[in-house]
Amino acid sequence: MTEECEKVIRQGGDTVAVCDSDLTRSPSTSKSVRRACQTAEDKESEVYAPAPKYSYTPFEQLKEGMVANVFGVVKFFKPPYRSKGTDFCSVVTVVDQTDVKLRCVFFSGNADLLPKVYQVGDIGRFHRIKIQSFNGELQGISTCGFSALVFDGALGAPVTPRTTSKVYSFTDDDRKRVDILREWAANHNIPESRVKLSAARPLQYFDLICHLVGKAEVDKTSYLLKVGSIIVIHSIHTKLHAANENETGASYLEFYLHGGTVYGRGITVLPENSYEAQEFKKFLDSVDLSEYQSPEEAEPPEVAAAVTSHQEWEIIPLARFIKSKAPNKCRIRARLRRFQPQNLCQSVKLHCPKCKSLRDVPNEKELSILFQERFSSCPSPAAQNTPWYQSATWSTDNQMDRVTAIYFVKRNDLHQNPKDTLVLVEGATLQEMYNLSGHFCCVIPVKSDHEQLGIDLSVPFLIRGKQWLYGCPNCSKVKSLDALSSLTSDVSWDAIAIANALGAEPLRYVLIMNFTMEDDTGSLDAYLWNHAEYFFKISASEVMMDSKLQDDLYKIMETLCPTTKDSTSSDFPWLECCIQSYNSTDGAEERVLYEIFDTEVTRRI
Repeated sequence: MTEECEKVIRQGGDTVAVCDSDLTRSPSTSKSVRRACQTAEDKESEVYAPAPKYSYTPFEQLKEGMVANVFGVVKFFKPPYRSKGTDFCSVVTVVDQTDVKLRCVFFSGNADLLPKVYQVGDIGRFHRIKIQSFNGELQGISTCGFSALVFDGALGAPVTPRTTSKVYSFTDDDRKRVDILREWAANHNIPESRVKLSAARPLQYFDLICHLVGKAEVDKTSYLLKVGSIIVIHSIHTKLHAANENETGASYLEFYLHGGTVYGRGITVLPENSYEAQEFKKFLDSVDLSEYQSPEEAEPPEVAAAVTSHQEWEIIPLARFIKSKAPNKCRIRARLRRFQPQNLCQSVKLHCPKCKSLRDVPNEKELSILFQERFSSCPSPAAQNTPWYQSATWSTDNQMDRVTAIYFVKRNDLHQNPKDTLVLVEGATLQEMYNLSGHFCCVIPVKSDHEQLGIDLSVPFLIRGKQWLYGCPNCSKVKSLDALSSLTSDVSWDAIAIANALGAEPLRYVLIMNFTMEDDTGSLDAYLWNHAEYFFKISASEVMMDSKLQDDLYKIMETLCPTTKDSTSSDFPWLECCIQSYNSTDGAEERVLYEIFDTEVTRRI
């Protein structure tokens, strides 16, 4: 009986009659006065729930504190969205023949249980809404026993209720009310929110019902799917894209769905059995869509670089961003037409986090000369064996005047594997340094200075495999090499610990490039450096020593910005980037600069 009652009895609204049932005191009486008695089912027991006859209150008679039933025409609505709490929320403003508006706010833990409103002009029947005052106006909210039916507001459409209730009543009187409200709305300028694409004009906001047929990956978390769904895009915005003097082709309309839920923005998927979806499908079946779509238009344009966050930001034209006041941030979609430096190895710089200085990385020829000029003197006999290192020297074949020395730093007086050994090297050539760095864990180039060993910051102060670490000449405070003796008990040779012991301020490898970005409205030069490693997914410190990484970088840039003479505009792919403007003072002159951030290459190379 309980299961049967649950199907037909509505809490807070129905009156029931229980016949031939034993009435006894409830065992939970002491805990709750709401359960003073209970009934026991008997073979003869029956429960009657008479079909209620609902009365509906005109909006002009609504008062604060009432629980009312209302019928009205939808004048505004927000599709269900997540509220600040745990529930979903839907806002619906309705109007009736008294020409009074009522704003209703409905909450539910399940978005599918909220009223199924699809467009302005729909007819809503709301039972048991509580009337309260909010900001000086009456407002309806869902309460215990709330239920809703929604009908298509178009004249001649089937009077088929949309509801999520298991059981609801719908009488001939209700049908008449729907017809009356449809006639009234048709004659009282209820605004039509839907517009067909052929009727769209610039600077409009409207709802668009359409068939989704495209697919594109926006980023790693967002996708536009190709399905068969009929959707409604609410409060879509049209803007006129005017062709400039450098652009071929006519002006055209662009469509935007801005973020947030204000003005009813959002997307609704129409059920297949809805009247609107059925009518739309009839139209689609009557036309040959292939006549209206070329293969190029079937998919949105591919982007070769995409933003990794800030998807809620509007993509704006370059000309508009340039006119905006700095500092500012935005998303753009543009092509990379030029970049500097053309020699990509020159894009790797040495940056000091302390003094913010930038230095070029010495190339192989420069390093070779530096090692030959500054490290060619004979090792000092006074700098040979000490308590914390042991030395070995030899003369190079055919170069009897050049002596090379290696100082093996001891570690707890134990025999060490070369791969775990730190060595100081004096009098070696660049090529010999390459060979030694592949054999030992760490190599420090040194030279004799007043019968003591010291480092020279014109070359790397530490070499760890393919990592050549340089020190800032401005911020470093070089100490005696004897400070390294304090590290001989460490388990591993830590680069930071070695730098601190030597008094060297390590320089950081950075990639710095200047991109000339261009769209249909203009162009600007933007730096790529703080986020360059993220953009390319390549380590700046390794690219100088790894020919494969250098090849990868060249391939990426050739894809983003083709350098062949016969390249056309279509060969330059679109890059969707986050870009920021900032003010920079160069001497006495202040200017606005631009930098790319939170963007990565997405096209496979």
